[in-house]
Amino acid sequence: MDFDKEKDLLNRYNEGTCSKEEKEQVESWYLKEIEKSEKQVLTAEELEQSKHNIWNNLLQEKHPTPTKSKTKTILKYAVAASLLIVSGVALYLQKAPVSDSVKTVVVPVGPIKPGGNKATLTLADGTQINLSDAENGVIASQRSATIKKTKDGLLVYEAENELSQNNTTQSLNTVDIPKGGQYKLVLPDGTKVWLNSMTSIKYPSNFTGAERRIELKGEAYFEVAKNEDMPFIVQTSKMEVEVLGTHFNVMAYQNEAFQETALLEGSVKIKQKSSGVNKFLKPGYLASIADNQNQISLRKANLESIVAWKNGIFQFDKEDIKTIMKKLERWYDIEVVYEGDIPTDQFVGKIGRDTNLGEVLKILSQSKIKYRLEGKKIIISS
Repeated sequence: MDFDKEKDLLNRYNEGTCSKEEKEQVESWYLKEIEKSEKQVLTAEELEQSKHNIWNNLLQEKHPTPTKSKTKTILKYAVAASLLIVSGVALYLQKAPVSDSVKTVVVPVGPIKPGGNKATLTLADGTQINLSDAENGVIASQRSATIKKTKDGLLVYEAENELSQNNTTQSLNTVDIPKGGQYKLVLPDGTKVWLNSMTSIKYPSNFTGAERRIELKGEAYFEVAKNEDMPFIVQTSKMEVEVLGTHFNVMAYQNEAFQETALLEGSVKIKQKSSGVNKFLKPGYLASIADNQNQISLRKANLESIVAWKNGIFQFDKEDIKTIMKKLERWYDIEVVYEGDIPTDQFVGKIGRDTNLGEVLKILSQSKIKYRLEGKKIIISS
């Protein structure tokens, strides 16, 4: 059976329109995959493995019809697993599988599309350039650099002069990413920066002096060009991150109760601005600074989850609905409000950032979460 036929079968299974024999075939495959694990919930690795196994297992073997009790177990995972196979979406519940006593409300959602490459460049003289509308190629020239836009959402600075430690004159530029936007930037020293939604970065058009300093609000992933003579410093409202050349992620949204830096490789020094406390971060670890605390907390990090946004994925690592909705709010340019007591169940899984909002909400509705849509406002209730 080819891909299109398998996709059609899984779609009809979710819609309840397949035949009894087809239903038994799909459920038998799910049962086989689920019974491989003695855990209550499949791990992310097991779900990912199921994506690779389905083509070899689905509809190629005959299995006994599942019993009623086993079918209930299957149906807890059917939506998440089938969406994983069909559209690259994987989201499942850690604590809140669907039960017979829970009724969910699925409201038809219009095609609220995901975000894309959107940004505004503000030059040192105040000139603003909408990068979504600007033609590809050279879009501006400054005394120290030529600025180019490429077709794939990349802004590149090409320094006209070598970096200098003697010249202290700098022209500061700013890139602002709106809700529903993202962009990639190459700084004049060759440093690559991925910018997430609702992010602002301020930087010189050419680095001069004894350091390479930039200012950040929001979230960005950095691959810093190595230069031992000029440390690279990311300044946020709560911390300074100093490196010589490495890969790391900084999350510094103003509406979050903490700011974090996660290190993938190399070495990083974290300084809390209010207290002056310094700590060094090792690869695989995360430094967190909470509001109203004069300390830096270090812990082991799930790096795959932290940088998933940069790779076009939402990856949830035991996150509650409010944490998830903040991410969706920024990416889909929506407003989220809450009514009543909101369940504290935690979610684990993956969703492609190219997925329409309606599909994401359908998956969330398999828990105790209810929602309704009013324009671009989503009301979440229990």
